[in-house]
Amino acid sequence: MLSLRHCPKSARYTFCSRSPASWKFRVFRPLAHRLLSTRSTEDYDVVIIGGGPAGLALAAGLGTNTTTNRLKIALVEASSLDKVRNWAEAPGQYSNRVSSLTNESVAFVQSTGSWEYVDTGRVCPLEAMQVWDGISDARIYFSPSDLARLPTTGAIPDSMAMMTENLNLQRGLLKRLESVPNVKLLDTTKVEDIQNGSGDSNTWPVVNTSTGRSLRSRLLIGADGFNSPVRKFASIESSGWAYDTHAVVATLSHPHRDKHATLAHLEQSNATAFQRFLTTGPIACLPLTPTASSLVWSTTPAIATALKAAPPATIAIFINAAFRLPDTALQNLYSVLLSAHQKEIPLSPEAARAEVQQMEVAYSVPPHDARASADIDSLTKGVLPEGSNSLPPLVVGVQDNSVAGFPLKYSHAETYIGTGRAARTVLVGDAAHTVHPLAGQGLNMGLSDVRELVTCLGNAVSTGSDIGKYLVHGFGM
Repeated sequence: MLSLRHCPKSARYTFCSRSPASWKFRVFRPLAHRLLSTRSTEDYDVVIIGGGPAGLALAAGLGTNTTTNRLKIALVEASSLDKVRNWAEAPGQYSNRVSSLTNESVAFVQSTGSWEYVDTGRVCPLEAMQVWDGISDARIYFSPSDLARLPTTGAIPDSMAMMTENLNLQRGLLKRLESVPNVKLLDTTKVEDIQNGSGDSNTWPVVNTSTGRSLRSRLLIGADGFNSPVRKFASIESSGWAYDTHAVVATLSHPHRDKHATLAHLEQSNATAFQRFLTTGPIACLPLTPTASSLVWSTTPAIATALKAAPPATIAIFINAAFRLPDTALQNLYSVLLSAHQKEIPLSPEAARAEVQQMEVAYSVPPHDARASADIDSLTKGVLPEGSNSLPPLVVGVQDNSVAGFPLKYSHAETYIGTGRAARTVLVGDAAHTVHPLAGQGLNMGLSDVRELVTCLGNAVSTGSDIGKYLVHGFGM
């Protein structure tokens, strides 16, 4: 028989050959019909729970792969997919949930035919990264030459990653799926419960839904997020903890860096990701267009709450300072922000700018230095100060309604595959693992799960195996 082996370190799923004689006629044997409920039951080869990026990518991968495209697949999503299907931001407006897609992730999406439905006008190549310490200023640079060569050509990649809004990727995947006949999309459909009537590993799990449908699946895949019903059904334990940290996200606007530059060597496009590790948590500025970037600021819950309540112009002032001023100066600014919030008096932009200007004087930052930001009108005109290419563009505005925040947590499932009565289950994406966003790899890890699982199931189909039948091999952590 075939064996599914999984190593959580690499999120890799592998089928291993056992006794080829046992494969014969396995796929074609008739099913034992068990009455699990009074509902009529629909049979599927694969049922995917969750219509986020991982679930949609998995459906697209299986539905378009030449080996697996005859599988009967259903994707179940609790909310309406119309939000994704009809998503269209106004020109110059951007969603605040943005991801960096590695070259491997982009190649996988392209292999499904979904990339042609992604709006590439809203995709920004990431050409460099600068990361530095908020205390010592020790700095590290990354460029495409630091990455592995492209597997197809052996060439150095032109970019490190592609920045785009999550909804842009999801819409592209969804549009591709609408032309894939073997994938049925069941949105506005909640999972009421999952059953396994006989309790043995040969029985297909049955998903009972809020719409009255019962879906029996040869393989049930949980792409259903941190609170995964599939993981609960499979009784897979998950370990982890909540960070005492919240992430503040927003869409930022800034001048075109080329607009006022008069010397060619000072011209710089917005294609670099900047990240500074502060004592309260890392702050990152990620490029979207020459005049727009995405913010991810991990900080204490108190500071996050105060920032979200502050006027947008005040937030912009604090973002500029957070990338430029010494840590002790920032601690003073945090105190001013928190004091105003506790008094329920919003810190005005004028007051915030005055505080920053005072800190610049106290820490001997010249008014036209690259580390200065108080006199933003003069700093965004003329030739950029020396050293500006080591810092993100000065923020001059925050997009309306783009400021949001959420708590950060880490979790990791003990295994990504079910055993016993839940043997026909697999976890991918956030259902299997959630990580801190500082490295921007959460979505890429989920797409890596998906890519490996598509390959794994393709191997199973090509050898005539039951895709939901496997042995679990031990693995070391």
